[in-house]
Amino acid sequence: MTMLSTPPQKKSTARMNTNHTALEAIALGVFPPPVTGMTLCTERVAQALETVGTVRRLNLSSGATQITWGFRLRKLVHLLLALPRLLFHRRQAQRVVLYMPCNKGLAMFYNIAAAAIAKLRGIPVAVHHHSYAYIREPVWRLKLLDRLLYPHGVHLLLCPRMAADLQAAYPLRAPCRIIPSTIMLPDEDVPASENVARRGSFTLGHLSNLTLAKGFDDVVETFRRLHTAGRDVRLLLAGPIVETEIQAQVDKLCAEFPERVEYLGPVYGAAKQSFFHEIDAFLFPTRYATEAQPIVLSEAMNDAKPVISFHRVCIPQLVGDATEWLAPEGGDFVGLATQLIGQWMDDPTRYAANQARARARVAELRRHAQQALAGFVAWATEGNLNHLSIN
Repeated sequence: MTMLSTPPQKKSTARMNTNHTALEAIALGVFPPPVTGMTLCTERVAQALETVGTVRRLNLSSGATQITWGFRLRKLVHLLLALPRLLFHRRQAQRVVLYMPCNKGLAMFYNIAAAAIAKLRGIPVAVHHHSYAYIREPVWRLKLLDRLLYPHGVHLLLCPRMAADLQAAYPLRAPCRIIPSTIMLPDEDVPASENVARRGSFTLGHLSNLTLAKGFDDVVETFRRLHTAGRDVRLLLAGPIVETEIQAQVDKLCAEFPERVEYLGPVYGAAKQSFFHEIDAFLFPTRYATEAQPIVLSEAMNDAKPVISFHRVCIPQLVGDATEWLAPEGGDFVGLATQLIGQWMDDPTRYAANQARARARVAELRRHAQQALAGFVAWATEGNLNHLSIN
């Protein structure tokens, strides 16, 4: 998962009222740190639920910043401690619900165990899906989880295509609804940054776990091709390096182009916002098999920066009608990127128009996300599926 900015930390268990409230939510999952799209989304949903009731966080995180085998072992220990708390939970509200992100692989048994206890206790469950792993390769564990959700639970997906793909892969009983990753966007627009391209150079940006699966090779080739063509371009890289061979390539690239290539390392908070301010276009040629809806694309557009990626999974929904920014899945990303960037550098008016398109689209995404999150909170309070977004 792409590493994201760190939110304000909260205690693992929110305050519990002794008075009877309308809603009590139990949020079971990994809360930041580590800082990933899924952990931040879990925290964001928990915060939204706290606006109408109390939230009990059953945090499976060890507090480590990286997901290692040691982290996974401690996560299992935390789960074994959390499940009895769920089983013997003392109801303090008129309605109690369980929210949890869906794990992939064998860790999905965590969700199954929690859903089974919730069903025994009569607690409706919302499972939030963030990965395509078990959609592309269906597993029987998801079928079992779905049956535990039925009839009062719900599957939450990141976009309508993801929901359709899940329903095509499984004979689901529980309904599907949409809670996008864009709920993590700031509530208001960030100030538009200066158009660096007007100063002559054009900065390409790439922020992710720097891996071949995330398209690091296509990013580098795009920069090289533009530079070879005589274009005045820079490349700004950010994010953790998780493959040793990538570290060697980054070092070599920075040594070869000391004035044009810079690697910032992992960036969070203000440093991350500074990254988006400095770039002119965001490159994200992900081929990651389990990728669903990368939040970094909408974050770049939130800074009025056009994005270039592939037409796959939930990415088309993010860019809206700016489909020319997307190469066909498996197509020539480098060719498209060099063509678009060349056009934007040659025609500042065209580039400014695409900045405006990015800003307008992210405003739509923010509005839809806020409506979807509000609908989920209403469902959690009332149990009415009509509150939940289907698109």
